[in-house]
Amino acid sequence: METSFGSEAQSLTIRSNAYLVVCQSCPEKPYLSLEVPATCARVERLTFTIESHDQGFGDPEHEERLRGGYESCNSFFEVATVMPSAHDRSFRLLLQYNRYATIKPSVHKIVWDSEISDHKIARHVRGLKAGDRIELFPRAAYPAWRNYVLSAEITMDWDSKSTSCYEADLALQSSIYSQLPVKENQIRILTLLPGDPDDDLICILETTSLDLRVTEYESLSYAWGDKHDITKIQILSASMSGDSQAIDLDITRNLHTALRYLRRPDAARKLWVDAICINQLDMKERGQQVSIMKSIYAGATCVLVWLGELTPDMVPAVNNMRQIADKYTRKPQSGRAEKRTAAMHDAQTHQTWFNTDCPLFEYDWFRRIWVLQEVYNAREIVVHCGHETLPWWLIVRVHHCLNRYDEPVRRQVMPQVYSDLFRLARVDTDIGGWTYDCHPLELSGDLLRLVIHSLDLDASDPRDKLFALTGLRPSGVGDEKGEIKAAIAPDYRKDIADVFADFTRWWIEENNSLQILSSVHLSPGRTWQALGHSMDSAHSLERPSWSLWHDGKSNWARGTLMFGQRYNEYDASKGLPPAIFQSENSRELGLRGLVIGRIEDIRSFPYFTYRENNDLQSEIFKAYETLFEPTNIHATWTSATRQDILQTELDRLHLRDHRNAHEQCADKTGSVECHPDCHFTLDDGSRGLCPPGARNGDTVAILFGGSVPYILRKCQPEEHSVNTAFRMVGECFLNGFMKGQAINQLQSRGGPYVPRHLTLV
Repeated sequence: METSFGSEAQSLTIRSNAYLVVCQSCPEKPYLSLEVPATCARVERLTFTIESHDQGFGDPEHEERLRGGYESCNSFFEVATVMPSAHDRSFRLLLQYNRYATIKPSVHKIVWDSEISDHKIARHVRGLKAGDRIELFPRAAYPAWRNYVLSAEITMDWDSKSTSCYEADLALQSSIYSQLPVKENQIRILTLLPGDPDDDLICILETTSLDLRVTEYESLSYAWGDKHDITKIQILSASMSGDSQAIDLDITRNLHTALRYLRRPDAARKLWVDAICINQLDMKERGQQVSIMKSIYAGATCVLVWLGELTPDMVPAVNNMRQIADKYTRKPQSGRAEKRTAAMHDAQTHQTWFNTDCPLFEYDWFRRIWVLQEVYNAREIVVHCGHETLPWWLIVRVHHCLNRYDEPVRRQVMPQVYSDLFRLARVDTDIGGWTYDCHPLELSGDLLRLVIHSLDLDASDPRDKLFALTGLRPSGVGDEKGEIKAAIAPDYRKDIADVFADFTRWWIEENNSLQILSSVHLSPGRTWQALGHSMDSAHSLERPSWSLWHDGKSNWARGTLMFGQRYNEYDASKGLPPAIFQSENSRELGLRGLVIGRIEDIRSFPYFTYRENNDLQSEIFKAYETLFEPTNIHATWTSATRQDILQTELDRLHLRDHRNAHEQCADKTGSVECHPDCHFTLDDGSRGLCPPGARNGDTVAILFGGSVPYILRKCQPEEHSVNTAFRMVGECFLNGFMKGQAINQLQSRGGPYVPRHLTLV
């Protein structure tokens, strides 16, 4: 059924006149952020107006020649489309350079239209969805380069309401599916009937048993695409009289396109396609089929990866990939492999030092959570891009090679979790060349590590951020029979908040540790570094304040106490196991611990003062460096990525440059101006570090099973009837309490601390 609506053009503008100085070591924060309204159907145009300048000088050898132009300027602006999950919907785009070595401010006006000739920009504008944020980032690269921002404005022109929407006939579509028997691991197989390119897609659904292995099939791995962009296929179904009738089934246009390309002209093709072969309206069936997804993909003769159609701007990328494949499979005459990454990837490197590009990785498939287990469990993989095909080993090879660059560059590569999953092995061929095998690695780490590394991936259903990973079977997931443990088994009848709360509680009990509580700092608005999101430490009431959640970024884990590089130095509860008491409410977590004190004051941390006093071995100083990374050498708080490296002279150079960028603040307070206030004092005089969401009056406690102290906020009587109920703000550093000192006092029976029941909500 199709329903039509009118369309109405509207405009929305946001402006700021705040003065800002940015250097290469500053954390990335949006200068402006404009949210796409919920009623927006299509963004037509974005207009950016910027008043800014650089530091006014440049390379003495070229300064006079380049002054006033844009060539070689390392002071610039980028635009990101950020989803509610805090993920970039697409790769960030360069918006505008400042004028080279020009202290006089310039005003630049840039218009991005949905029909612009630049394919990347047009796709960026057309891809905007309701709830996305358009964010403007001032940037600077290299020491001594600055971006001075005086003002900026973003105007969005958009159409409200859609010209049409589809309402599926759910009763008719449900008639396609009969109940699947659970025994023998029954699944449905889609038979894609042959046809010419312009013919309608006609299919047959039949059931088969994974256990009996009577049907050979291929599995399709793809991104569902825009769920509002719907078209139809026909499913042939046998009627009571023996005749066949065609029933229309709604599928996304991206899936429809994939099936068109994969359809053979002269023979049927048997496929397993999740959106069609699982009754998406049956929550019980969805959970059961997800629990055997590992076997479904492992049982397929081949996994067909569908990236999307081959657009004109992707043709050079595919050609480049083929050239790279040729270099890797051809033995050099010397008999030794080429060692230089650049020699393999000249065509993949951007003209500026801070980018390395592989446009193929822009396809949505690379950001989908489900594809991890789909390719991890595959016997064979073929990657399809339009009519072109590429070997899977080549995709992984390019990903690994682009990650060899030592500098903190922006990379268009696969999410880092793929590095945890696959190993490449070179194999000699009979014709004197090489080929490669791409083997799945055995996952020795626990499921939480995998969940954190997968935060950069997306799912249309947030519960899939956990359910999709159980098919990888990391240690601790399966019971003695190899089946997924009941507490974390896929169950779509459970609410999103219950799924994540149950997982958090299960992990605590399974690992005898409260480390997972620090995962709250991986959500936007709860990070240690203030990144421009609303700093809501208690977070919304839709989720428990203590629970792991489905949003955020994996690299933010480095900027925490319990997932950062110094996590094993802390033992605040001196190895005591968690003391959990049961609650009738699954969204509450009852723990025992010690209340240490209440926060009386929060101010900036005098980082530069510590350095000038050569107090570099202070525990609080080292914790601050881990959490806030003043040099940005590991790129924890930027969108760039880099490999872990040791402290170098470059590190110290970045630090001097960062101080010079905010010299007035550093001279006055000794602090880093672009970092949040985080240095707190308790009512007993103890000092520590807290995330930016902490407030005066918050409670600092040591919870049994926790290696670090935690900040809690007492619930008001109208919020909770239990007097001991608290919302979790997050972890904290507390001088003199990180090595179990409070527990020592408790055990010696001479200290002021008494164990208490504390209910986290």
